[in-house]
Amino acid sequence: MSNDALAAALSATPIEAIYQNDKAQNRLRWLAFYYLSNRELSVKQLRQKLLDKDQDPHMVEALLVEFAEKGYQSDERCAHTLIRESVRRGRGKRHIAHALKQAGLALPHSLDELIAAADVELVLDNPHSPTANGTSGNASTDEPPVNWLKLAIEARCKKYGNHLPRDQKEKAKQLRFLQYRGFDMGVCFDALKYTLDTIDEIDF
Repeated sequence: MSNDALAAALSATPIEAIYQNDKAQNRLRWLAFYYLSNRELSVKQLRQKLLDKDQDPHMVEALLVEFAEKGYQSDERCAHTLIRESVRRGRGKRHIAHALKQAGLALPHSLDELIAAADVELVLDNPHSPTANGTSGNASTDEPPVNWLKLAIEARCKKYGNHLPRDQKEKAKQLRFLQYRGFDMGVCFDALKYTLDTIDEIDF
């Protein structure tokens, strides 16, 4: 190719468009890494955050695939983090199920299996946790990884004091609180019968 032909070819190349595309790609990647550096996000959550910043939808989808393949983003890791945080804050199974659904996390496990794999013993001292039984958080065990009744009692006593409800009005108020926290109804009723001082009397 002659110098004149080369110059003509270069002049016809949309340099500005290429530059703008690289700039947009760099901006998109920076945003994605920024969001993921703050906390674990599901694909659904990360997609929405990027689209809220007016990022190109096609570029967003390509980036989501790349990040999942490289392990920068993981729905499973996000689910485990969400579960541990919920347990640490004294939330029940119903709350966890709702939070997973809101995050768009439809993972191929039952909720109990997912909780068992989430290493919840890292955020609580539970005598029924797999670690306390001498096994790792991912090991198979017949005992649940979280003692939901104990967690509910602790949440109730932290909110209302280490004593039983004094009357029906107080009992109804505390029952609503436990339901709002996402505990199963049976756990809610049982949690009204014990304090932190009488937990050891329960035959778990």
